[in-house]
Amino acid sequence: MLGISVRDLYYIGLAFFAIYSEKPVILLPLQLDLEKLGINLDKVNRFLSFTSENISTLKDKIIEEQEFDDRFEYTYNPMRAYPVIKMPFKGKDSLVCPMVTLLFWRITSGLYYEICNEKDFGDAFGHSFQEYVGNVIKKANNNKAINFMKEEEYHVGRNRKDTVDWIVYDKDSALFIECKARRISLPAKIELRDNSIIVKELDKMVKIIVQIYKTIDDYCNNLYPSFKYEEKRQIYPIILTIENWFLFGDKRSSILDKMVIKEFNNINLSIDYLKKMPYSICSVQDFEGMIQVMQITYIKKFMDRKVFDKEKIEWLFHPFMSSEFAGESKKIKFLFKDDAKIAFSIPNS
Repeated sequence: MLGISVRDLYYIGLAFFAIYSEKPVILLPLQLDLEKLGINLDKVNRFLSFTSENISTLKDKIIEEQEFDDRFEYTYNPMRAYPVIKMPFKGKDSLVCPMVTLLFWRITSGLYYEICNEKDFGDAFGHSFQEYVGNVIKKANNNKAINFMKEEEYHVGRNRKDTVDWIVYDKDSALFIECKARRISLPAKIELRDNSIIVKELDKMVKIIVQIYKTIDDYCNNLYPSFKYEEKRQIYPIILTIENWFLFGDKRSSILDKMVIKEFNNINLSIDYLKKMPYSICSVQDFEGMIQVMQITYIKKFMDRKVFDKEKIEWLFHPFMSSEFAGESKKIKFLFKDDAKIAFSIPNS
């Protein structure tokens, strides 16, 4: 879609980032030599079509998006899409980047919003996200303190079903993990007055939560093919997301709880599941650390402190780990160091 590979986009983006970290202006014509990386001027121009805009056009976009009410601070800034501005500087055509952080965001999380509406994106991205979570579990399991198994197919009568995406378990506990690559929409993040926007977005999360409890109900009825029900085993449902949804600590938490209970009643699913096995919503970034901490604490000690404490159940996982497992959290490592070296290695010239 962009006309360049992700690898080339990162190389070009990091080159611009390095320059802009020293000075906010690059004079035109470009004097950027990336030939030894196999990157020519055509690829650089494709990168700029993705990250830059003329100052006059950008001004119009900013005026169009701006609001002067209670959402002022949260209004979408078009510079998140176009952090590089084509404009004159001291009488010369230039590329100006006032905030390098916006450029970094554009070439990382901003890629998602560029491709998320492409045909069949959801299925392909969802599958990739599920596989990535599996890789995280495998990489983190360095001392073999936990076991894990991936999604399996099973049947109830003529109905074909799937178990949760991943089960991570030890001697007395198990995480039932459902991977969802869906992000919360921007209007739902910033809306302060209109509950209907929030409710519409939360309805998507309700469906995910109910889905995981439906399959837990099948597990409790011993319908899982390879993971047999044990009455004494504590189950912790976890919905893993690409980024934090920030659903707790405000009115959204109350709205979500009421919507979940209503749906449970609609389908005659036991409300006791919510009390005995409270669900958690966790970003994959926090999960990468949490699964490493569990290598030391095991699952039950970690999760009981989180989900059965009325205050801490509303905390995000990162501050929870920093507070409750400070020593263990200091041992968290980046899991994909070798992969990063390969991805960003400079090819032979």
